[in-house]
Amino acid sequence: MSDWYDSFFEEIRAMQKKIDRISEDFSSKKFLPSISGKEMQKPLSDVRENEKEISFFVDLPGVSKENIEIELKNEGLEIKAQKRIEFKQDKKDYKLIERSYSGYSRFYSLPSNADTDKLVAEYKNGVLSVTIPKKKVMQPKNKKIKLLK
Repeated sequence: MSDWYDSFFEEIRAMQKKIDRISEDFSSKKFLPSISGKEMQKPLSDVRENEKEISFFVDLPGVSKENIEIELKNEGLEIKAQKRIEFKQDKKDYKLIERSYSGYSRFYSLPSNADTDKLVAEYKNGVLSVTIPKKKVMQPKNKKIKLLK
């Protein structure tokens, strides 16, 4: 039972990854519109997964720690961040103030055995690292059943 069981769920995970890729391709515009009218970029990221944990490394250059939101919803991880840049130049004859606002938004599907209660997040040098351990999944035991006469 273990072989078909494992292969079945591996196929399901592979299909989920393909669906995620297709949906990313469908909305693969560099910028995604936001509700506020500001442009939202999809941040570059690396995802690493092994039998113990899944880790996300998301590039958020120029974003301050206070402007990062991490939310668990719809069996996934949503990361949003806003960046504000202000340039001021004050000269004798003129004054110049320019502002730029942008943001990042990305959603990641999580495996069913992700232990989100033990999520750890750290932001350092423009990179957000989120690590989620996996719960141990009990493998079904094989047991032969004898038939009564």
